Amino acid sequence: MISVGDVIQASIGPDDPICDPAHWDAQAPCKLFLLTAPSNGTLHVILTGPPLPPTSSLDVIDILLFDGPSYTGAPLQYSTRSVSAPVVEGRTYAIRINSYPYLLPPPGNLDFELKTEMQVS
Repeated sequence: MISVGDVIQASIGPDDPICDPAHWDAQAPCKLFLLTAPSNGTLHVILTGPPLPPTSSLDVIDILLFDGPSYTGAPLQYSTRSVSAPVVEGRTYAIRINSYPYLLPPPGNLDFELKTEMQVS
């Protein structure tokens, strides 16, 4: 569980679990965060990381925001760097970070920072 305003620094790579083994991200290790909205408004989730190696594509990491604690199926938003969506007070949302280590030089690990912000409506 994380809260609005948290800044998470972490690493993701081949040793992390796969969150969606039956769909298009079947080979993507992931990190999963749950957040309960403290009020109605728009949740902004920003993903940053170090400069990518010149041999990698921009799609080596992405972020998905899901309506509810379940993190499979269609997300509310998907992007390589940030997502925003309306949220409801008291409801829990899943934030999933996927990595594609096979697109990176070995060992395929990638450091990132995850920030959450809220615009209250």
